[in-house]
Amino acid sequence: MSKARESGQASTVLIIAVPALVFVAVVVIVMLGDAFQKSVHTGNAADAASLAAAEAWRSRVDDAVANASGKEASEALNILRPVMVPPAASVNNAAVRSQAASFADQNGSSLIEGPSVALRGVGLDFTVKTRNLKAANQTDTKPEASSTARIELESGACWKRGSLGLDYDGGCRTWAELEDLWTADEPPADPSASPSPSPTPTPELRPVLTFRASIKLVEG
Repeated sequence: MSKARESGQASTVLIIAVPALVFVAVVVIVMLGDAFQKSVHTGNAADAASLAAAEAWRSRVDDAVANASGKEASEALNILRPVMVPPAASVNNAAVRSQAASFADQNGSSLIEGPSVALRGVGLDFTVKTRNLKAANQTDTKPEASSTARIELESGACWKRGSLGLDYDGGCRTWAELEDLWTADEPPADPSASPSPSPTPTPELRPVLTFRASIKLVEG
């Protein structure tokens, strides 16, 4: 076989093979690109969900403290009880999960785990896991991602024995401690003592309270 003929056959093979190779390369690039894009979107959905969960918790506490501040002591205690008596991780669980699921869905993913809530040192962590609603091109794989958002108390509040405390009267006070401070009983009257003129009523205590906390994403 002549060299010219061999060269011609090689050229024919290349003419057939090159388009096929280009097609395969394009398919691979498209598949990888779609998988990467969906992975990024899933990560964004996880971040949005964890931040939304933390914000739902913060908003609940912020509203309670704001509503209690300036109220009479007994009314303030009733308002604060739901956010101060339970462990911090269990406050407003239903709303926290609903908010996380909603934000995951808005970003094309479903909430598959969490939010799990845990105190980590000075922070309250909200961790979620999401899964993209759609599989990557030509696969059955739906990308998954996890994310953790942390609430850090800045002023007016504190953590005490696993629950939320409030800064009041020079210290970090639990709900029970606030109750003791605000509803201390007067000494019982001596029935044998002579009646005394009615004292001027003491104004009802109206505590002033504050709450400030920041939220940020943290490493899982």
